[in-house]
Amino acid sequence: MSKIIIVDFYKIELAEDGTQFEKLLQQAIALPPEERTIDVRSTPVHLHKAFEKMDFWEGEVIRIRMVDPPVKASRAGAVEDIFLEEDEGIGERTAFLYHCSAKVLLLQNTHSGVSVSTFLKFFQALNGDKNITAFPILQPDAMKKLDSMDRIQKYEMRIAGLNNPGKLFQDDDLAINSFQNIADEFRAPMMSMVLSVGQRKKDSLDVLNVLKLAKNLFWKAEEQAEMIKSQKVAVLRITGSTESEENEERVKLFVDLLRDRVRERVNSGVQGRGSIPYSIRIQALETAWNRRSQEILDFFQNRTNS
Repeated sequence: MSKIIIVDFYKIELAEDGTQFEKLLQQAIALPPEERTIDVRSTPVHLHKAFEKMDFWEGEVIRIRMVDPPVKASRAGAVEDIFLEEDEGIGERTAFLYHCSAKVLLLQNTHSGVSVSTFLKFFQALNGDKNITAFPILQPDAMKKLDSMDRIQKYEMRIAGLNNPGKLFQDDDLAINSFQNIADEFRAPMMSMVLSVGQRKKDSLDVLNVLKLAKNLFWKAEEQAEMIKSQKVAVLRITGSTESEENEERVKLFVDLLRDRVRERVNSGVQGRGSIPYSIRIQALETAWNRRSQEILDFFQNRTNS
């Protein structure tokens, strides 16, 4: 069976200083190889290659696991050490593709490679620690629903695998101190919260604050999940409504921010146990972009013009 390459889509957001992400890529790849390695959460991350092609930048980053290497073992029971130099580790490769004008990042989803959080932390360090974030792109229908919601009746979230739940929210602007204190006090590895206006159809939660909380929660959980592998956002759902264009009745809307995200699975055509070459991985990212490019570009173009 051929290996499958999973591709995730993100919208890049930089600090409001006019910096363009492609400029950071350009600056980074111009550095000598030894200066393109930066420790992110105590793990070296290396920008192996990056180059511009039309309206894209493509490249590869490597997460270097500086751990005691495993041994080479056979089914017959033969065991052989794998020797590494002091400055060497096990390299986990991740390909990326960045569309400059749309500010959309496609990242190869790998179990032990470079996550989106680590990827951006790397470039953030090169940008004087100015904030860079990326949020998953939702299916166009889901994004349209979110944009059209003028009332939100219910917001649901559940996070699993927390060993310090309150820490996740400590930098948020929203007034949820009581909730985080309870989570800390009971040391709950999972926490759930539902904000709702109940049956009062004319009432609404604060739309901007709900969307802000959902955005911040997802990103902070992504960052912490890099350090706590069992942690994940299990539920992130919004139920709301908008005025109907055809009659006076309101249209109910529901968005699952996790299940409605854009993700493509591309058959690499590679079989066996060997690693997948960069050329095939980047081709998979290009295939994923070609499948989704028109709907993504159309949505963001319409959003800008509206």
